[in-house]
Amino acid sequence: MPSAPSLKGLLFDFDDTLVPASDVANAVMANLCAEVSAACGVDAQELKATLLNCAESILPTTPAGKAAEEFFSGSISFPTHAHELLWEDKSPFENLAPDLPGFRIAVWSAACESLGLGGQIEPKEMSERLVAEIAALRVPYPETEGVLKELARRFRMAILTNGEPSVQGMKIKRSGLDRHFDHVVHGAEHGSKPRPRPYEVVLELIGCDPSEAAMIGDTLPTDIRGARDFGIYSIWVNRTSRVNETDIAPDAEIQDMGQLLELIRPVDS
Repeated sequence: MPSAPSLKGLLFDFDDTLVPASDVANAVMANLCAEVSAACGVDAQELKATLLNCAESILPTTPAGKAAEEFFSGSISFPTHAHELLWEDKSPFENLAPDLPGFRIAVWSAACESLGLGGQIEPKEMSERLVAEIAALRVPYPETEGVLKELARRFRMAILTNGEPSVQGMKIKRSGLDRHFDHVVHGAEHGSKPRPRPYEVVLELIGCDPSEAAMIGDTLPTDIRGARDFGIYSIWVNRTSRVNETDIAPDAEIQDMGQLLELIRPVDS
């Protein structure tokens, strides 16, 4: 693996880079749908699709949907927010969180009714299991802690993450990884990746020029494109060996965080 330029600073995405997020949600939902399929004979893929469709259609009519519109300043995104609200912990949003259990039960109830499963499963139980099982699996990837501890000895480091700042801040603190970083920058407060401003802010905080930093992230259109556009060395974390079907070419590609120890070196090495 070719080495990166000598560096002073490292910028890390959080979700699906340091801690699993979307992959865990998809896997837990698939497992629960498979469980219902085995017990009730319904097609698991059809159940999953029906749940997501019901979330999209029901959310705007519920108190949770109205609260979400308010918190996201009218910019609530369908289907993204509708799906995430089925399982995401939004406890920092005090006016939204109390309405989420009702929304989740309503979605499971509607999906069961649509597929003729009324009385065969308990919507409240399934909605609570989905949330709990996803939360239990959202812990740092096995190699993350040790790699960050080693890198923090040699580099200035920051997390640069999109998403709601209060929710992301809670997730980062719960992960226990915050102690390895000098700063956490929430892109949503500065226009979000891949816009240049979040990168400008985080580089100012860690005292690096773009040529002295690397961005490590799993998402090509945000993490990698934004870094390349700003002149930052870009490292794509591709844990599942996905095919890059975009026109965005990372400077380097790794399958796990451990490879960073071979790839990058500080300026004084």
